[in-house]
Amino acid sequence: ETSQLYTITYQMCTQATPFNWSGKLYYAILDELQDICERIVEPKLAKASDANLLHKLIDEWSKHTALTKAIGGFLRYIDRFYVSRLALLTLKAASVKAFHDFVYSPNKSRLTAAFVKQVRSDRISPGSEDQHQTLRSAKDIFIAVGGEDSLHVYEEDLVQPLLQATEVYMKELAEQWIKNSTCSQYLYKVRAQLNAEDARVDSYLHPDTRVALLRVCERQLISEHLNTVLNMPKSGCKWLLQNDKEEDLKLMFLQFRRVPNGLAPMGVVFRKFLQEKGADLFAKPRYENQWENRLDDTLITDMVALHHKYR
Repeated sequence: ETSQLYTITYQMCTQATPFNWSGKLYYAILDELQDICERIVEPKLAKASDANLLHKLIDEWSKHTALTKAIGGFLRYIDRFYVSRLALLTLKAASVKAFHDFVYSPNKSRLTAAFVKQVRSDRISPGSEDQHQTLRSAKDIFIAVGGEDSLHVYEEDLVQPLLQATEVYMKELAEQWIKNSTCSQYLYKVRAQLNAEDARVDSYLHPDTRVALLRVCERQLISEHLNTVLNMPKSGCKWLLQNDKEEDLKLMFLQFRRVPNGLAPMGVVFRKFLQEKGADLFAKPRYENQWENRLDDTLITDMVALHHKYR
């Protein structure tokens, strides 16, 4: 059947003017695709509940791409010759544009809000693989409706609102953690959250989103609270140094170096701590008796041990 349609199309499009139907067929197909999108598909999304909106989008996009593929099968001649000769949109590209203009655009704000809401839900309570697959498929549609080799729709319509929502969520999270955590507890929570955001990109976001997403998280979780975390009483950097908490200090170093100038305040605390330790060594009595001007040998030993410990 497809072969017969292709043959008929070929015969209609290879006639000499004024009997060549290439242009009429091309624009008739575009009009039909636009009509289907506007009259049949868009109302379905408009009527869908917010909870079911992404599922409906995925379902209708699947049908639309199947229709486009079927049409392209028997109209290949138009794409290969008529379209290329006049530098028009291919039937596939025109079909995507029709879906973008008549289905996606009228529902854009609702689609974005539904996606962002599901991401927040996944952050609060990690979702199932089915939920991740839904987000993954929706993400692919945000990319696809922007046209081939372009992420501008995805970045403008989805990523920017997602980053704004992420900033708000991470700010709330950090303020909650600061009130109820020690320095080390806070840093472990930060590490876990950043790992989760990194995995989120792998699961259902485009890889190009990774840097911007992590930067927002790092700013809210680390930069905005760096000095508070660093100087927490009875658990901050100085306390960790005094109690030889090497693993926690390593964790602090690894998290603070994620942000610009994050290590400088930690270095100040470390330097003051070493100065105090050195001053303590020289403050201790080092003479065998008050009449003898000879240093106790333990001073040199203690200085060497201090150097080896914190070098």
